[in-house]
Formats: sequence, C-alpha cells, structure tokens
Amino acid sequence: MQNPDNFSVVEFWYSSNNVLALDFVKEFDRYIHELADYINFNPRFVTWSCPACTKEFKEEECFGDGKYCAPNHSKSLTSKSLGNLIILEDLRQFCLH
Repeated sequence: MQNPDNFSVVEFWYSSNNVLALDFVKEFDRYIHELADYINFNPRFVTWSCPACTKEFKEEECFGDGKYCAPNHSKSLTSKSLGNLIILEDLRQFCLH
C-alpha cells in the first residue's frame, strides 16, 4: 500500500498471556530502531470492560470493579492464569519498556 509520506502508525494489540505475541514483540525490538524513521510502533494490551459481570468474575478476571478485565479464555492445563494476574503481567511488561 502506498503512503505519500512514507510513514505509518502501527498498533499491535496483545496480551502477556499470548506467548506468540510476546515472541513477536521481543523479535521486533531488534528492528524497531532501524524502522524508527518510517513507523511509530505502539504496542497495546487488550482488556475488556465488564461492570455488569458477577462479583466472583470481577475478583478473578478484572481490576477496577470490572473496568479492566482480561479473562483467560483458554483455561487449558498449561495456562491457568486468572485475568487479574494477566493484567499485572501486562503492566510489568509495560514497565520494562
């Protein structure tokens, strides 16, 4: 796609619960400095709002009484993280950058 000013804004939405997304961000970090004149890369963490959810759900999956939720939809044997732990890890990752 042509861009008249040769500059793009890129948003990448992900969760720390997604291992492939974390791998991408780590790998992409090697190239971002070379691309700085061409793109503005903005990683974003995915959250949902659920103020009407049950109290138990909000305690496990959210912060701010349902304002910020990151439910773990996989709930597999290898991934038992609750949403509130996912959000804490997202914030930790954010502070590292």
